[in-house]
Amino acid sequence: MNHTIVFQKGKNEITNRALATRKENDTFKKTDQSSTSATLGDGGIYSNLEDLAKWDDALRNHTVLGEKEFQPGLTPVKLSDGSEPHWPAEPNDDNLHPGKPVSYGFGWFLDPYQGHSRIVAYGKHDGLSNGD
Repeated sequence: MNHTIVFQKGKNEITNRALATRKENDTFKKTDQSSTSATLGDGGIYSNLEDLAKWDDALRNHTVLGEKEFQPGLTPVKLSDGSEPHWPAEPNDDNLHPGKPVSYGFGWFLDPYQGHSRIVAYGKHDGLSNGD
């Protein structure tokens, strides 16, 4: 992965970086993450499609983590009383399915789709979203 970095403002730069846009009145303005939302793994890792494909391949083939180490990411958590967690009952922007059960592994939502297993990580920052 030669095109992936942990971005630190003032310490490194990213050429050809895509910025988000947000509509203000009748115009669009470029936006960026706040310094607190872009902390390392939460939005401060910048990559390109080729490197993300390499990362995906390394996870799938257990190059980064062995099969045993990867298993917690694919195992739905249970609450301390043994029950399954649910989304909060009250809807809001970050609540994908109010009141419904949520299947979450170590870092990913476990969200089957049309009979196939699927792991998903949702996120959003000012002007960016991968969960909508």
